[in-house]
Amino acid sequence: MGIIYTISTLIFMGGCTDASTKDVDKLQSQLADKLGMWEDFDQIIKQEPDPQKKDIMLLKLAVQNPKYGPELCQRTTTETAKEKCRQVVGRPHLRKAK
Repeated sequence: MGIIYTISTLIFMGGCTDASTKDVDKLQSQLADKLGMWEDFDQIIKQEPDPQKKDIMLLKLAVQNPKYGPELCQRTTTETAKEKCRQVVGRPHLRKAK
């Protein structure tokens, strides 16, 4: 629960409105469908202009899909996200159980 709670808190503190949260959720769903198809994935993630929201989506996907963690972490841009990603990838117990 720790990393998911942290990510959810970041979203809340970022001031996401209901509409923007729905947009982020829709975009995240599209991204999840393109995991492993990195050219398509990168085209979709470019639709989110906010680097923090983009990093949050990448972190959530890394937690939910640990197989793709290293590739997702490479795509983060902020130092905070890079550090959280290293923690998730390097500490399997922080990953979501499948």
